[in-house]
Amino acid sequence: MEKYIIENGIKYELRGEKYYPIFNETNSTEHRIGKYGLLHLDYIKQHKRGTYTTLLTKGKLNAHLHEIDAQANEMVEFNSC
Repeated sequence: MEKYIIENGIKYELRGEKYYPIFNETNSTEHRIGKYGLLHLDYIKQHKRGTYTTLLTKGKLNAHLHEIDAQANEMVEFNSC
């Protein structure tokens, strides 16, 4: 059996008798996530597992949480005026 295989555009590594996907996040930009982004992360982990898994595997989770955090902070600032 080969150590690495590529199937459907995803690279897999052989560990024992099973192949496991290798996720690269080198193309993603790391954003700082604030209070509201972390609250949303907890929510999607508990209640929206499909959304969480999709964002994580596509490397878009951090950007999504950053956008949610920015929107929530704008709403808080707007309402405090």
